[in-house]
Amino acid sequence: MNVREIMVEPVVVVREDTPLEEVARIMLQRRIGCLPVVDGADKLVGIITESDFTGKGRGFPFSAYLAPQVFGEWVDKSGIERIYEAARKRTASEIMTRQVVTATEDEPVTDLVVRMVQQDR
Repeated sequence: MNVREIMVEPVVVVREDTPLEEVARIMLQRRIGCLPVVDGADKLVGIITESDFTGKGRGFPFSAYLAPQVFGEWVDKSGIERIYEAARKRTASEIMTRQVVTATEDEPVTDLVVRMVQQDR
């Protein structure tokens, strides 16, 4: 199976300045798990995935402890609503992953999966 067989067409992209609320709406409406982010010249500059909208365990500075982060902010139980409210003012460029694993449409899916695992994506 090649990448073209699992691609969504037409490709849906967002710009760096697209508000996160709109990014989430597009992903939900289109039922897609990620969106490429492009600059003003339509050059790929990042990607936003579903996991960017959920908490991730991050290493707490100077400790072996992992603490949850959402949109790059440390989360405690009382702060989650504040973080999501503030996220409405954020843009795609503020949370996107900049090192994107890319593939050609003729590449075998297995090769892409191996590359993604190797790069921890």
